[in-house]
Amino acid sequence: MLNPSEKKNLSYFSEHKETFLFYDVDQLENKIIECRNQILSISDDDPEIFYKEQEFINKLIEDFLEEKERFNKVFKTELGSYYFILESGQSLRIKANFLKEKEKKLYENKIKTKFELMPLSHAIVFSKESPRKTKTDLHGNVLEITIKEVPYQIGTLPIEIGFEEEQNHPLIIREKKMVKIISQPLFSEDPNFIPPTPYHVGHPIVEIIK
Repeated sequence: MLNPSEKKNLSYFSEHKETFLFYDVDQLENKIIECRNQILSISDDDPEIFYKEQEFINKLIEDFLEEKERFNKVFKTELGSYYFILESGQSLRIKANFLKEKEKKLYENKIKTKFELMPLSHAIVFSKESPRKTKTDLHGNVLEITIKEVPYQIGTLPIEIGFEEEQNHPLIIREKKMVKIISQPLFSEDPNFIPPTPYHVGHPIVEIIK
């Protein structure tokens, strides 16, 4: 259980809700940083560190679900992960991981799913199928993908493009119902170096929250 000081920190998310409608990327990042800082404040020697970490992340999920109108889209996937999509197109994925049998015994079945905060993505595309790899380098790294875009609906795959923690900002080209993602050269010692295309294919959407 959280001690009084940790409960005070946890209450921050409820007491400091913004009054305007949509989150922008800076406000969302601040919320994520606040949550990460609370997790870091837990002592490594605390025997309940895992439970407390999950309490903080679950509280963030609860707050975002309460504030769903401040997002453009909110949904849950087959795995149990939550996605919160900004009006500007960036998305936050809070990844769900099912505990292994050893972990279930270790945590006495008190927690069946553990959540993890993932990096913000630059954009998200919905499709019924995985991206088609249309260009690779000599090492087999994917440099270009093509996605057949479909409307946001139950059963579609959420495909995140580019991530804030990486400097690789791929070019996104939309042509009718096809979306082409092309890796761009990075500023580095080798001007010809092109990094792999950063993308993540999520599990099918099973619940549209907004």
